[in-house]
Amino acid sequence: MRRHWSPLNQRRWQTFRANRRGWWSLWIFLVLFGLSLFAELIARGWSDADLKLLAGENALRALEQAEKVSRESNQGMKKL
Repeated sequence: MRRHWSPLNQRRWQTFRANRRGWWSLWIFLVLFGLSLFAELIARGWSDADLKLLAGENALRALEQAEKVSRESNQGMKKL
């Protein structure tokens, strides 16, 4: 499902992206947040296997499943 933004919100997003300091600050914040999240989980005693699952193995499995469903859906549409 694709999200449709109003023209006002599209203009706001473009303005934000044009503000290089704000754009890069957002990405730096997201990276630091992710690192601090993993540091907290390590401090709480999560195993390496659990951290690997959280870091991407679950996401990759979900993406593969979504791709499979998409292919099946496209095949069904071609039959029509």
